[in-house]
Order: sequence, then C-alpha cells, then structure tokens
Amino acid sequence: MEYKGKLNNLRVSPRKVKLIADMVKSMPVEKALAILEFTNKAGARGVYKLVRSVESNFKYLNSVKKADLIIKHIFVTPAPVLKRGKAVSRGRFHRILRRSSNINISLEQRS
Repeated sequence: MEYKGKLNNLRVSPRKVKLIADMVKSMPVEKALAILEFTNKAGARGVYKLVRSVESNFKYLNSVKKADLIIKHIFVTPAPVLKRGKAVSRGRFHRILRRSSNINISLEQRS
C-alpha cells in the first residue's frame, strides 16, 4: 500500500530542496530521518518534517512498523515566486525573486 503527502510553499528554492530529496530517494524511512536530522542544508528541516508526518500518518492508519516503510517517490516542484526589489544607484531597481517549492512524497510498505 502507498501513502502520499505534500508540503506546499516551503520558502526554500526548489534547486536547494532537490539536493536533499535526491539524497533520501528510495531509502528506508528510519535511515532517511537519521540523515535528514543531521543534514546542514536549507531544505532539510522541511523535508524531515514532511517525511515524519507522512510516516506517522501511515503508521496510525495501517499499524505498520517504521522499519518496513520506504520512500517510493519524492519530487520537488516550484511554487509561486514572490517578486521583490531593491533600489540601486542612478534611480534604478533590481528585481529579487524569492523562490519557494512544493514537495510531494509517497511512502510504501516493504514487502
């Protein structure tokens, strides 16, 4: 059985979160949580909270052990971009893009 979860509008750019997602793809949940807890990257905390939330929901609904769960799919897509700006010399304006990301994950019970 497969269980899905998503996190929308995480205020970290998709490029940074994708590095973390690729690191834990196709891993057992126990090992992925251990790695994410001590990873010093911008998106690691958001991915950790999402994996932990989906894992606890899966366990609650299906009474499965944590050791039997694996991360089947995890992918990151861009969310809406906040457009900001900064005044610079000669009356000009430089645009600053505040990117955010959506994360989708699905866990599966190991057979």
